[in-house]
Amino acid sequence: MDFSFIIDILPTLIKTLPLTIYILVIAAFFGFLFAIVVAAVRIRHIPVISQLFAVYASFMRSTKVLIILTNVSWAALHVWILHIIIATLFVIKFTVQLQSLVEST
Repeated sequence: MDFSFIIDILPTLIKTLPLTIYILVIAAFFGFLFAIVVAAVRIRHIPVISQLFAVYASFMRSTKVLIILTNVSWAALHVWILHIIIATLFVIKFTVQLQSLVEST
């Protein structure tokens, strides 16, 4: 094992440690809030939402974390692409309407 590499990269690791801890704290905080909401809804047996959260909890228990993260990242990419397409269509529609307005005057 090459310990010289570890010693060389140690200052960079120490420098980025506060950011890593910050991300950890934020993720833990929002994860805890979400868990409280899910638990409260499931305890109160709110008709549709409770059943959705039961499916969510069952899915999360039975799926490996790496698969979930991969699916979330792909879903985020697809949402981003969808937003670009919608924005492009909006700009095209706005441009056509603006051109027809200019031509009618």
